[in-house]
Amino acid sequence: QKTKHKDTARKRTATRTFQKLFLFLINMKFVVAGGTGWIGRALVNKIKTQFSDATVLTISRFAGKDTITWRELKEKGLPADTNVVVNTTGKNVFDARWSDSFKQELMSSRIEPAKTLVEAISKLESDQISKGNECPVRLFITTCGSAVPPSQIVTYDEQNTQYGSEFVGQLCQKVEEASKLKEDSNVRQLVCRVPMVLGPTDGGALQKMAPVFNLGLGGILGSGQQELAWVHLDDLTSIMTESVVNEKYNGVVHCVAPQIITNAELTKSLATAMNRPALFWVPEMMCRLMYGEAATLLLDNRRIISSRLSSELGFTFKYPDVSSALSQIFNSSSSSSQ
Repeated sequence: QKTKHKDTARKRTATRTFQKLFLFLINMKFVVAGGTGWIGRALVNKIKTQFSDATVLTISRFAGKDTITWRELKEKGLPADTNVVVNTTGKNVFDARWSDSFKQELMSSRIEPAKTLVEAISKLESDQISKGNECPVRLFITTCGSAVPPSQIVTYDEQNTQYGSEFVGQLCQKVEEASKLKEDSNVRQLVCRVPMVLGPTDGGALQKMAPVFNLGLGGILGSGQQELAWVHLDDLTSIMTESVVNEKYNGVVHCVAPQIITNAELTKSLATAMNRPALFWVPEMMCRLMYGEAATLLLDNRRIISSRLSSELGFTFKYPDVSSALSQIFNSSSSSSQ
């Protein structure tokens, strides 16, 4: 009888858990900071496709339909029925040369929104707990750049806790620290470390690369043997939406494709996808003169992998190799232009 009673209690608990999850999934409200940016727009579209009954609000500097301004967020807080909060804010690191003032912009454009969101989530959680309710926010997703590994680490995965001493490594560390919720928070948190993102040429890495290759001026940077991490925009947004329904997604995840490529391999694949030659070579010295300190992102070896996505979390990449990723991007763009 005791065993039967325990089994019945377990079934009731499982049923209640399933009912909560079901109600959560059909009535979700997402709040996406940076939802008007390149990654943010793609994520909002993916959410609306995968969760047709969901409500999606974006946080922006300007008022508009389905929008919360940063001022409103600071004054009024998050909507009381918010379930998922995503932060995709931050200026592009290649928008300008890395002067001290631009470095400060890169920092503030990421850290200030992160702190504001953490405060808003914490306030909503404490308000609900004081009323005897559960916090409606189930998940907080933060995106930041791939943490630059210290020079002594050859292969960098989620098990490594060190950050590089250069600017980008410190930027990543400070953003992640600013994004941390309180230790006693019940909100699940996912930190998506994002590498070079390949997608439509109106944003991401290809926004600057495609015009150069289109003119037939593309080529290898430095030795061309430096390894780099990358991901297709569609896979990146799929990782984020999959984390909504899979509670194993937590902590730090490197959102990188499984194929490790070199700059030379990327150059060849991009030239092939665009049907253009890539005969030029940009020496390391010239690259550093052109890009200044930011050239380290293009020239330094970055063997960044994920030991979690496929093996632990079971994520399946739609574009696991760079050739298929670039083929999809440029076939789609040529089809849409016809």
